[in-house]
Amino acid sequence: MPARKNRGLGELDNHWKQKIQKSVLVTRLHDNALGKIEMSRGQIESAKILLRKVAPDLTTVAVGQEETLGPVQITWKSKP
Repeated sequence: MPARKNRGLGELDNHWKQKIQKSVLVTRLHDNALGKIEMSRGQIESAKILLRKVAPDLTTVAVGQEETLGPVQITWKSKP
């Protein structure tokens, strides 16, 4: 049987708190965008700031390709 990772209870709690808070923020912003709930500008800005702290900013992710592979080709196929 593999050994268990020895995590302290506080570390586990913080890990799950962060996941839950992230999903709650995203859900509220999503519901606001769909018109299901109303949020003030302050609430929206606060949620955005908190999300930037707990979730990676995708604008900083670099996507690249090695030059030796050549250009990327995309082919569209129509349905018969």
